[in-house]
Amino acid sequence: MSAPDPIEWPIPPVPDGTGHGELVRDLTAAQRLSSDDAMCLVVWRLVLDRLFSWADVPVSLGSGQYWDVRLRPETSISALVAEAQAVPDIAENRQPGRIRFAGPTEGATLTLRVTEQAVVLGYDRALVPQHTAEELISCFVSLVDSLGTHDTVADARVRLRGIIVGRRPEHVDIPRDDRSGADAFSAALRAGPDRPAVRHHDTVLSYAELAERAGGVAEWLRAHGIGESGVVATVLEASAAPVIAALGSWAVGAAYAHLAPGDPDSRITDALAQINADAVICDESSAPRLARVGIPLLRIADAGRAPYRPVPCRADDRAYLVCTSGSTGRPKVVDVPHRALVGYVDALLDRISSSTVESFGITTTFASDLGNTSVYGALFAGARLDVFDRDVVLDPVALRTELDRYPVDCLKVTPSHLAALATGGDLAAVLPRRVLIVGGESFPPTLARHILTARPDIALYNHYGPTETTIGALTHHVRSTGGERIPVGAPLNGVRASLVDGVGEPVIDGVPGMLWLGGRGLATGYFGDPAATDTAFTRSTDGIRWYRTGDRMLRNASGELEFLGRVDRQLKIRGHRVEPGEIEAALTALPGVADAVVTADEGELVAYVVASSVSVLAPLRNKLPATLIPQTVHLVAAIPLTANGKADLARLRAQVLPTAARETDAPRTGTEQLVAEIWQTVLKRSGIGRHEKFLEAGGDSLKSLVVYGKLRKHYPALTIATLFKHPSIAGLAAALDDATPADARIAPAVVEL
Repeated sequence: MSAPDPIEWPIPPVPDGTGHGELVRDLTAAQRLSSDDAMCLVVWRLVLDRLFSWADVPVSLGSGQYWDVRLRPETSISALVAEAQAVPDIAENRQPGRIRFAGPTEGATLTLRVTEQAVVLGYDRALVPQHTAEELISCFVSLVDSLGTHDTVADARVRLRGIIVGRRPEHVDIPRDDRSGADAFSAALRAGPDRPAVRHHDTVLSYAELAERAGGVAEWLRAHGIGESGVVATVLEASAAPVIAALGSWAVGAAYAHLAPGDPDSRITDALAQINADAVICDESSAPRLARVGIPLLRIADAGRAPYRPVPCRADDRAYLVCTSGSTGRPKVVDVPHRALVGYVDALLDRISSSTVESFGITTTFASDLGNTSVYGALFAGARLDVFDRDVVLDPVALRTELDRYPVDCLKVTPSHLAALATGGDLAAVLPRRVLIVGGESFPPTLARHILTARPDIALYNHYGPTETTIGALTHHVRSTGGERIPVGAPLNGVRASLVDGVGEPVIDGVPGMLWLGGRGLATGYFGDPAATDTAFTRSTDGIRWYRTGDRMLRNASGELEFLGRVDRQLKIRGHRVEPGEIEAALTALPGVADAVVTADEGELVAYVVASSVSVLAPLRNKLPATLIPQTVHLVAAIPLTANGKADLARLRAQVLPTAARETDAPRTGTEQLVAEIWQTVLKRSGIGRHEKFLEAGGDSLKSLVVYGKLRKHYPALTIATLFKHPSIAGLAAALDDATPADARIAPAVVEL
């Protein structure tokens, strides 16, 4: 048999390991394979088959003889032994020699020698981490221990599964908790009715006042016949109002769904229909656009006050719905039960040792579940929730002022947001007093180092979890930043975590696999979409329910998980989940667009569109939220495909059509020139017209924060609100000139970009 082509070793290189490593395990009398070297080869083949079942793995006997490691479950082990004995090296010499796992380098990636007294595993340190080698040799020895109980390959696989799971338990058992969200809030209310519950600006509601306001919402809902199993939508700006609406919905046994007030009208109307909303609660600013939705409408200011008397609720009842990006062109709606929410909050508070945390701040929209860490971390623990306006959280000066007046113990922020805040200079001033939770996207080690340098005393946590597993599932306490990646950590109490191969079987430490999550944090599924639920959620052979995250990870030597990437096209952009398919469907629905592909480049959404002009894409902003609008659009003649029918991104980037030259209105004043240069640097494009709007030029809220930081070096009195109010170069420059006397400016002699 000729040697097969080398395969790519799936484990990322180990930066601090080179040369040859060797592990030795002594064998007891019961474990010794005696002179049956064929059995030695079979056991090694079984181990590799099980642990690398997703790859075509050849085993070399050291003399040109190779076996493929793909084994059929029904194959008997005795038949494998007979096959091995027929191999010349085994039959003639009774010595397997260097049994190896073929790899991409000269020589063997792994070698195995077995004597009557010991088993010796050799490995290439540049390709195989030591903890992975230790797992392999342990699996080999453990399988030898139970050879007599195996009749088939399937039996051996079951045994190996037990060995792997036993070495890394999937979860921590905890007592069942049947409380609802209303129960948890009510307990905090009874424990401290006069304690501050929610602060927004200078207004602070006590737990008793918050409960009365929520009771008033509940009375209105009951008067309109809304109760158990109902769905109440909200379209509310950041304030105490979303909290009041949520608690009021729970009081009548209904669930809530926070919708983003900044979304286009059509998006909100579609969402109300998709979630089958029974009522909508809004503030004055959103009331006119919702006047014709056809369901009861409550202006939150019109809600009265009443005692908070929640109806009994089961732990598996629906607590809230969250709209996330969907790959089919329509948002997916995740259905989260009370059990999952209460369990998550309890576990998270336990993990961060929350006894010293008396206040939490929410820095994100209520429409995303990312902020629920702060919302319910506060309200279920009797702490204070501080709600920040969007202008404040995007302005490091305003945020520093707010935190000076109202210090907050715990904040949860996305890495992109933190990085943008850091451009303001004084990162320490915009951090909480005790605990910083980072989540929503990958956490760069350089940013973690910056944070710990600025505040060595802060408790810094990297937090991971899809919406389908309720806000978060894993945490890592960041103390060291010297590695290639910041781990996403270990499961919270009550969470199951398993890394599996392509057939759903667990992999050993150091070997990449897809993360499956289970336990009490699992969502019920996708609201109104059983087919999508059945696709994303599954049950393993032992009956346990899991969510397939689609995230590719490995477990490091400390037993913690590290994020490597996605197994599908899903993206994370500034903490928001983005399904390219949803954007592509919206693009191709536009007149004049024949085809489209959306991908990410350096953390930004990029669209490749088959169309005659970029101008045909203007209506997209009326269909999709700002988080789904591509920052860059390239025109192409056609979408090239790979042999398996997928978009060929390499060829696609090479065939971008030149954009028709257009006359741009050049800057006319020194201030306009300064603003234009900063815009061009931040947006990484040239030729931006004086009257082109920042968002339409490829900007977003976090890029505006970077622009703000650079402009403040020249205009210290500038506020982020001014930036939002004047979205063009000409408008912003005029506002700067009008507001700043010429002799008070810091002369832009050198533009630091």
